[in-house]
Amino acid sequence: TEEWHRFSLLFRTKAQEDGYLKYHAQSTLNSAHFMGSVSVLVHLSFMLFRLVNYPLWRDSDRETVTLWWTFLVIWSFGLCGSVFLVILPCFKKFTSLTINEIIVSFSVSLILISCFSIQNVMARMHGFELEDDECFLEGDGFTTLPISAILSASHMALSIRWCVILPSEIFCILLYTSVRVSLRMPVRVTLFNVVFLSVLVLFISLGKRRLELAERRFFLTVIKERKLRVEAEFELSKRRDE
Repeated sequence: TEEWHRFSLLFRTKAQEDGYLKYHAQSTLNSAHFMGSVSVLVHLSFMLFRLVNYPLWRDSDRETVTLWWTFLVIWSFGLCGSVFLVILPCFKKFTSLTINEIIVSFSVSLILISCFSIQNVMARMHGFELEDDECFLEGDGFTTLPISAILSASHMALSIRWCVILPSEIFCILLYTSVRVSLRMPVRVTLFNVVFLSVLVLFISLGKRRLELAERRFFLTVIKERKLRVEAEFELSKRRDE
């Protein structure tokens, strides 16, 4: 029988799984810190962009103030998730390896929420109409493209098990669908984007799973080589003693 579960790829013995986590522990923290740093920079840059394009000091009508507060609330989720990733290495002595991965997955989910801080979505939340020069913001690409980028980056950059990051992907699709349906956005566009987001999640998950499978096989090879080396050194020491 295989040494890991067929779906989750977790090793059947706890000792092997713990060893695999320790083998990737530092890589997990480093990749989380890097992605969090980039995400913080993007969040702050986008906030600066919004300050320039929608300044409260120049146009402080009710709609502008309402949208600004909505933006800050939604954006704070993503910023908090980014900060969690940045400071995670500071708490490695106080958290287990599994908890670290769960925090990373949870942080990615928080970052995905900030993708809905688009002017079009926020205006629909409050029943506002976009101005003529903002009609281009009605395109759903301003939401789906950041979601796709974050999902892809989390799979390529983060060194965590695929079964741990999977819940954040499912959460993303459910969140996107619920927001679109609750705001009564065009059904055809919603279905089209949900299908393609699901396809994206499927293939990046399969890719992540194949990569992890290769890493686990390599880990077993390393363990077996170390075991053989220890046994050979033990036999050599016995012969010398004789």
